[in-house]
Amino acid sequence: MDVGCGPGKVTTKWVLPLFRDVKKIVALDYLPSMIEKATAWNAHPKVEYHVRNFEDRSAVESWKGQISKIVSIHCFNWFKNQKEGFQTAYDLLKPGGEAALYFELHSNFFTAVEEITDSEKWKSFFKGIYNYVPESNRKKYDSTHYRKMAESIGFEVLFCQSELKINKFNSHETVKGLYYSVCALVPYVPENRREEFKDDLYQCVLKHGNRNIDSIPLHAATTLELVVRKPK
Repeated sequence: MDVGCGPGKVTTKWVLPLFRDVKKIVALDYLPSMIEKATAWNAHPKVEYHVRNFEDRSAVESWKGQISKIVSIHCFNWFKNQKEGFQTAYDLLKPGGEAALYFELHSNFFTAVEEITDSEKWKSFFKGIYNYVPESNRKKYDSTHYRKMAESIGFEVLFCQSELKINKFNSHETVKGLYYSVCALVPYVPENRREEFKDDLYQCVLKHGNRNIDSIPLHAATTLELVVRKPK
């Protein structure tokens, strides 16, 4: 199972080649638009795409105890309750099944989103809205936190490591456009103020991030690699 498969490229080009003898990969994404792209661009006879909210246990109940492997890349950081996500993964796996998870714990972008969410200028648009900044960013969780979480559920932890990663960009416009495109707050901003919001978000990013010699911001993020197994 691929949780948070997006448009399916990683599923078909990376995950599937690792498990060539697999009978089927169930690929899930919360967004219907992603599944539409996946079925159009990355269809494969061994891949079955579904629109599902992994945080809703009832939406994935039909696979309980049937999954041999779970892979999830850049998805678990979006969950409101990560422990429940871990529990759902545990419940879906067969005894002896394994899960490999990779996601961001904290980043300068997350900190920028937190700041603009609470700013006097913009906060009225975001009342009661989840900004998709993980608790790990606010509380600075490291790999130890997730090892303990996984073990408390019943997983055997095979590998658990956090790492700081820094990505470079070519231009201010590239960075500005990228962060704006992935900011979950944008749909709640009136259309006639979105360019203004885009500028302000970028200023927050500049405030909290390091820059290269051309003053272009660097994306700094601490990521977690976690491999766990459900006991037999």
